Amino acid sequence: MSERRRAEEALRRSEEHYRLLAENTTDIIMQFGLDTNLIYISPSVKSALGIDPEGLTTAKLLERTHPDDRPIEANSRREFAQTGISTVITRSRHADGRYIWFETASRLVNHPQTGEPLFIISSTRDISARKAVEEQLLEHKAELQNANFELAQASRLKDEFLANVSHELRTPLTGVLGLTEALQAGVYGPVDDRKVRILRMVEEAGRHLLNLINDILDLSKIEAGQMTLDLQEITVSDLCEACIRMVHQIALQKRQKLDYQIEPAQLVAQADIRRLKQILVNLLGNAVKFTPEGGELGLRVHPDETKECIEFIVWDHGIGIAPDKQATIFHPFVQIDGGLARQYAGTGLGLALARKLTELHNGTISITSEVGVGSEFRVAIPWVKATARGQG
Repeated sequence: MSERRRAEEALRRSEEHYRLLAENTTDIIMQFGLDTNLIYISPSVKSALGIDPEGLTTAKLLERTHPDDRPIEANSRREFAQTGISTVITRSRHADGRYIWFETASRLVNHPQTGEPLFIISSTRDISARKAVEEQLLEHKAELQNANFELAQASRLKDEFLANVSHELRTPLTGVLGLTEALQAGVYGPVDDRKVRILRMVEEAGRHLLNLINDILDLSKIEAGQMTLDLQEITVSDLCEACIRMVHQIALQKRQKLDYQIEPAQLVAQADIRRLKQILVNLLGNAVKFTPEGGELGLRVHPDETKECIEFIVWDHGIGIAPDKQATIFHPFVQIDGGLARQYAGTGLGLALARKLTELHNGTISITSEVGVGSEFRVAIPWVKATARGQG
């Protein structure tokens, strides 16, 4: 027997073997000639589409394709003509009129010896269950997107509302504080020491409430996109010394050592002086609060030529922050001491506001901390070197 005859015999036995397999699978197995005429279709077409395999032709199969999917099928045939392989997902009409999703993989079979094209083999699988799951997932995704959009809208409206009522919230409280100061000064008549102490308590509570309102409103303005920076050339040492003065008295009461270093002394930068002061006073205030009596804290400032930024480093030898808390302390309403019985008062807004204000400066804020050793907050803002005075 010639080599060609042996190859043809082997191919015939292989075809019989695979035909036996095809007749016992739930997938629809089809064989087409090179002219795309249907040569063979497995009996599973009866259970899949409710039609008899006898008398089926390629044209009759194509007629069952959903009208919307026919362009997809045509593109698949063009792809097959170029590559000899294709995979397509389309819907076919069942005998009862409903459409079923199928995935069809086709490939060109060549002669094992000569490489001559022989026929086309296709395997078609019912993927209706998979498509049903995909559609459910798409529906859930759409629902989640709608829910997220509504939440974003509600959050935006909330931020806009809070940002727009600053006058209404601040004005009455400012009036209360003004009257309290006037009463303590005896403007409306003499007051005894007991009443002065009560008025001081009222003033202290009022100022605490005013600070809380200011933080909430500032945070809301940033979230609502209503806060803009007033950037101007500033002498960094003047800013830092003002911040030190604002916390010095509290540190003095706790007998703390407050260190301050800046290099170079005449460093000049572009920043919103009010907002940068707000950031630093916030960080310094926390350092004082979380450092025990007699402890040390401070502020170091220097430019970084490589990163083209100015770094403000607020450090302390305080209680420190656990690693699992460091990732969330810049979130609103998260407090450093998150225990049930908090030893330290605070709103949990200061660090979130510091981060937002730093980001408005196109800067970054980071933390390095160890429990029982202390913390170091590093604020870096872009260093736009001033030229007017020849300073950098």
